[in-house]
Amino acid sequence: MTDDRELHRRAGEVFEAALEVADDERRAFLDRSCGDDGALRAAVERLLDHDDDEGILRDRALDSNRAALGHLLEGDLDYVDVDDPLGSTRDRIGPYRILRRIGEGGMGVVYEAEQDAPRRRVALKVNRPVHDSDRRLRRFRREAEVLGRLEHAGIARIYQAGTFEHRGAARPYFAMEFIEGVPITTFATRAHLPLRARLTLLISVLEAVQHAHDNGVIHRDLKPDNVLVRGDGSPVVLDFGVARLSDSSTALTSLDTLNGEILGTLAYMAPEQLSGDPDAVTPRSDVYALGALAYELLAGRPPHELGGLALTAAMRVLTEREPPRLGLLEPNLAGDVETIVGKALETDPARRYASAAALAADLRAFLEHRPIVAHPPSRLYLARKFTRRHKGLVAGAATAFVAITLGLVASLVSLAGEREQRELADASAERARRGERAAIGHLYRAVQDHLDDGELWAAAQLYAVADHRGGGWDDAFLARVMPNMLPADVSSAGARWLDDERIVVPARMGGGARILAVADWTEVGRLLPSEPLASATVLPGHLVLCRPLAPFGSIVTVDARTGAVRERRPSPFSGGAPRHAPSATLDADGRLVTAYRSEDGQTIVVDRGEGASLGIDVDGREDWLPIPIAGSRFIAMRADDGRLRVHELDTGTLLGEVDGLRPSAGTYFASRRGGRALLSSDVEDRLVEVDLERREVVRRWEHIRNRPFDLFELSADERLLAQGPGARVEIWDLEREVEVWSGPVELLAGASHRVHLSPDGRRAIVGADDVIGFVLDLDRPPVDPADLGTDRDPRANTFRGHDSFVYHLALSPDGRLAASLSVSDGRLAIWDLHSLETVATRLIGEDGAHEFRRRSNLIAFDDDGRRLWFSAPQSGYGAELRCWDLLTGEVEVRAAVDGASLNPHLALLDDLLERLGPGPPKRLGRKAARLADGRGLAVQQAAGLRIPDGERWHTAPPGNSEEGLALSPDGGRVAIAAARAIRVADATSPDELYRTRGQAYAAAWAPDGRLFATAGEDGRIRLFDGELLIELYSFPAHDDYVFSLAWTPDGTRLVSTSGDATVRVWDPRTPEAREADHAGYRRRYEALRGEDSAQLTARFGEAMSVDERGAILRAALDARR
Repeated sequence: MTDDRELHRRAGEVFEAALEVADDERRAFLDRSCGDDGALRAAVERLLDHDDDEGILRDRALDSNRAALGHLLEGDLDYVDVDDPLGSTRDRIGPYRILRRIGEGGMGVVYEAEQDAPRRRVALKVNRPVHDSDRRLRRFRREAEVLGRLEHAGIARIYQAGTFEHRGAARPYFAMEFIEGVPITTFATRAHLPLRARLTLLISVLEAVQHAHDNGVIHRDLKPDNVLVRGDGSPVVLDFGVARLSDSSTALTSLDTLNGEILGTLAYMAPEQLSGDPDAVTPRSDVYALGALAYELLAGRPPHELGGLALTAAMRVLTEREPPRLGLLEPNLAGDVETIVGKALETDPARRYASAAALAADLRAFLEHRPIVAHPPSRLYLARKFTRRHKGLVAGAATAFVAITLGLVASLVSLAGEREQRELADASAERARRGERAAIGHLYRAVQDHLDDGELWAAAQLYAVADHRGGGWDDAFLARVMPNMLPADVSSAGARWLDDERIVVPARMGGGARILAVADWTEVGRLLPSEPLASATVLPGHLVLCRPLAPFGSIVTVDARTGAVRERRPSPFSGGAPRHAPSATLDADGRLVTAYRSEDGQTIVVDRGEGASLGIDVDGREDWLPIPIAGSRFIAMRADDGRLRVHELDTGTLLGEVDGLRPSAGTYFASRRGGRALLSSDVEDRLVEVDLERREVVRRWEHIRNRPFDLFELSADERLLAQGPGARVEIWDLEREVEVWSGPVELLAGASHRVHLSPDGRRAIVGADDVIGFVLDLDRPPVDPADLGTDRDPRANTFRGHDSFVYHLALSPDGRLAASLSVSDGRLAIWDLHSLETVATRLIGEDGAHEFRRRSNLIAFDDDGRRLWFSAPQSGYGAELRCWDLLTGEVEVRAAVDGASLNPHLALLDDLLERLGPGPPKRLGRKAARLADGRGLAVQQAAGLRIPDGERWHTAPPGNSEEGLALSPDGGRVAIAAARAIRVADATSPDELYRTRGQAYAAAWAPDGRLFATAGEDGRIRLFDGELLIELYSFPAHDDYVFSLAWTPDGTRLVSTSGDATVRVWDPRTPEAREADHAGYRRRYEALRGEDSAQLTARFGEAMSVDERGAILRAALDARR
């Protein structure tokens, strides 16, 4: 472990503690904490400076930067800066010598480097490993192309672009002009620039951006950090990493800006960028960002404070709230300046300045005391925006917010008529709801895009930022294939298993160690709640070893069962904090043993409490460090040259040395066999076991390799070893030397992962840095995205009871049975939605009619589920309406039409409606439905093939090549799935409410109306908000056309039929939840076994619930099998 690493760790601890100290007390705190250690003081102050500069989503940003602190706590494994794509060892890329890392820009990390010829300093940009997908590499390369097109003094120039080999992969980079400067806001603050100088500086930025726009380039990520000011006061625009081309070259952008993928920094993004739609981004989007930059340059704060907000909440703020008026923050900005900046920040792009040049022109007019073009918004416009802004709170808040908002609306009545104001408020509420659902949809589509690209871990990290409270089936469906990610406020590096169901982790905010239930991440306890902690380590006997942030080196052991402090050991350091914290463990007698380097650096002090301490001479060598060995009578020390010294714990006597271990600071050790042995690595990276009593290597595992800085851990019973080399996690059985589990994990590309096994060895916490992590269930490993949409999809249950296209589908009223019909193979099957067991079949004969006739069959259970009604082909292209009594097994023909009808199945609809009578809206097949009053609705083919409307039904709104029909649960809306579009209309009138492009063969509303699903020729199912009809996302479902969709009555499952001869049941519940639900049903119908048809018929007549009737019908069907 190097001194730099230890310095970073100590700086991280002091930095975390300093954040809890008031600004006016911070200097004195640093004096006490850092003492005479100038390097430590400087490192902490740099971190504090960086913290003060954070803008966007500050809490989240702070969390993501914790890894860069080098926060190495004793008891943790060593740390690798996985956010640095080059690591600490590489010093050259091609003709460039790396000098230092200077920051981050767009999709990459930026280094200061020196070019060999011509000799000059350059900024060298390299993408992070996490961005090494093909799509992101295309975006990275595009930045070089874009910058190459721009020649302006206010835009950083590009010198060279290329690739280099790193860790077996080609990594792109480009060298650009090195700009020695500070962010524009920092420059203005430090220079105490007056208003006129700030506006003049801003005008120079506007001119540079206008040059980019004139060359067809939209920046999309303008913010203070991307506008540096040189020492001579000239600004330079940097980082076109997310730029897009606005001219005819848009094809390049369309390949790699996926719908729903949000780029840029949120606090400065125009509202239209939140849609993720590349076509919505125009030069006016940059004008908005320039307005946000101007606002911060003048007011000292961004227009919107987004710290601590979830992504969806932050997006709502940007779309629904107006920033405070500049004149309220700075009175001298009232008037023209406030009007100019306000126009640039309009949420409606049409109301903004059309260009950066137009914004610059108004600023010049102000400076020259001429009239400006912009004018303050009208009174009525302000009233409408005010109402919309607060009505947005109504859409997503609780009753208290509703009351507040109603009061605000009432105060506006004087500005307009009461009726107009009420209508305006209602419209505003709908816009707010639409905005919220649209934001969620864009996020979910981006998640699904990653899944479609095979990027599970990118999808999981994006999914984790959403607010999932109140999420419905659509949220649960995505969650089912997401790894169980740790919450954003839980450190994956600091989390430790307390038992098989709970973890303990230092609290990020406040004090103590939180105890969390892994099942739902609820906090079930807190230890030492008043003390900020650096780390918490679990020891045998439910003891938690806590390390307070201050004083450095102090240790407290706490009984996790009672919360009682068992021992408090003070810091052994009297002066400034040393380079290494004490190691700590329990000895063979259960006593706490700490070991640390003395303040003079000459000895290792071993302290067993109550004055029992001793010193071991290490000749002043700083690379000798103690290794805690749990339950042992030995203490070991390791050196960077690979030597291991073994001492007797009681006396400190040197018993001997072990050679042949790997000479690296990145070599780790783990106690084994009750403290009598250590695991480590040899010079060939093999895992080895060192017998401490014999002081020699006694076993080598040929197949278990542990590279430098690969972290490993043993299970509680020492049987399993877990490690995370690169993009994998491996669990090994040490006795048999076999992998019991392994799989790809790529939280950060190219990074090793920490793996902490639960006591029972069935789960593990896997983390890549201090923030990102998840819980791995070894019995249910992460899904392979390639399995989604196949039989291996964990959400899918696939019925394969047909040999050809499955067009038609009906579900029983209790949601337990499905009836599917393939007119191509002539088979009607009734089967169990859970077990997929076929419980009854009938051959209905092959239909040789035209394609449209095969797609028009009627099929439905009646309202009590006893009978299944279906139309079947008859010779001569006719059709029969048949009734299958599931209690008795009898099938009767109830009506028939001859082959003269163009659509014989639909010609039977009057007969079916008469027999069904009134009832809840019901699907009667792909192309017909019953309304509540007993009348029907149907769709037909092109006009020339239609039949006249019936006595009890009429044709839905006109169109061509209609394929499917669906009714909303209340029967008020009808959806038409057609060859060219999906249309939604009022069920009682021809008024069209919604239309979207795309072919669809099927549509269905969820029973609660919250979701609407469609599907068609591409085999994907698309989910929409059922009320607002906003698309949420689509997912792969079949390998061929999807012909029918239906929801179970309880809304837990969506069933789809396809031309691939399968029927799939889509269920986001866990296998345990599915089985528990089915178990009750199975008990009910198995209890009826042995009863004859007459007894079951009598029971059915007396049954009071749909579940009772369903069980009786299942028992009757089973009895005839």
